[in-house]
Amino acid sequence: MTVSLFDLGVTLAFLGLIVIIIALIYEIFKNLRDQSQEPKGQTNVGGVILIGPFPIVFGNNKDAIKISLILLATTIILILMMAVIPRLWG
Repeated sequence: MTVSLFDLGVTLAFLGLIVIIIALIYEIFKNLRDQSQEPKGQTNVGGVILIGPFPIVFGNNKDAIKISLILLATTIILILMMAVIPRLWG
């Protein structure tokens, strides 16, 4: 049985969408449950905007920026792997 790369890609995209939907539902229920309790304090925010080869990293503290950079590096490695591996197989 052979699986084409197209089928594999569609399956992974579908699984990713399912994971995102489950995470959103989980966060909604968690926030509804936690609204009755007192606020916990500070919220850390961080993110990356990737415009072409130029990353823009932002955050309100060093830990959030570190996590954003780690996720950026992981994402770039995965993108490069998706570009290189099919050429090695083909």
